[in-house]
Amino acid sequence: MAVKQKVVECVDPATTEARLHLLLRSLEVAKRDGIQRDKVCVEIVAGLGMFQIPSDPEKFIKFIKNLEFVESVLKQECTNGELMYATLEALYNEISHPSKVLSPAMSVVLQLIEPDNIATAVKWILRGGYTDQNLERALLNLCTWLTKWTYTPNLGTLVLAFMQGLEAEQHFDILLEVTLATIEPLFRLLVLPDSRRSVGPVVLYMLSKVQNSPDVFHKIILPAEHVIMLLQKEGSDCSREYIFKLVRLFAALMDLYPGYNPLTPDCVL
Repeated sequence: MAVKQKVVECVDPATTEARLHLLLRSLEVAKRDGIQRDKVCVEIVAGLGMFQIPSDPEKFIKFIKNLEFVESVLKQECTNGELMYATLEALYNEISHPSKVLSPAMSVVLQLIEPDNIATAVKWILRGGYTDQNLERALLNLCTWLTKWTYTPNLGTLVLAFMQGLEAEQHFDILLEVTLATIEPLFRLLVLPDSRRSVGPVVLYMLSKVQNSPDVFHKIILPAEHVIMLLQKEGSDCSREYIFKLVRLFAALMDLYPGYNPLTPDCVL
């Protein structure tokens, strides 16, 4: 049940800051005039998904500062439980849309969820009556963000909890499809210590839960040797721990499929 992607371009970087200020101005007006703030928060969520991440270092630093400000504003506004859930619902509706490609900047909304409440938020999503296509699209967007964005601490934790929730609900096809679509870029990020903190648990979960499908391991055959070599070169306790866990996973695959070697291109011993 693969989800097809339709590319929707982000707004021009020159208009990103102007759009951001317009959204925040709308919130100020709503607070002053008693307008329903939930509608404005929903607009902010949608607007975040259209922001293009600047490649220029100076503009990027300013962009991150603006995002931090948006995050602080949303946290102030969403102390009310109903408003927070309305905002999170807007986020989910955006990421589960079948044809939108969204900026990972939208993931700052996840910071509204306290770490201890992430599992509860996932249950709330899974009990929302969403279709399998919506669930798959949402997970695909979150995992895609994870391949290119490390500035939202809750993102990796939410992805892992979402996958665990889908497993508990026996949505195995969704997990397999999204894993096949994203495991390679996520796996390559294991060599970066900063990315490993959020990506690592997701990669290990993916590899440990889809051992009935060697296709997933085919996706990481080529980079596997290089990734392990760089982890060895790093020589930290964390990198050594990941080498150990990866080798155990590869060994389990070879036990499951005799004659299959995930560390050789032809996969035959």
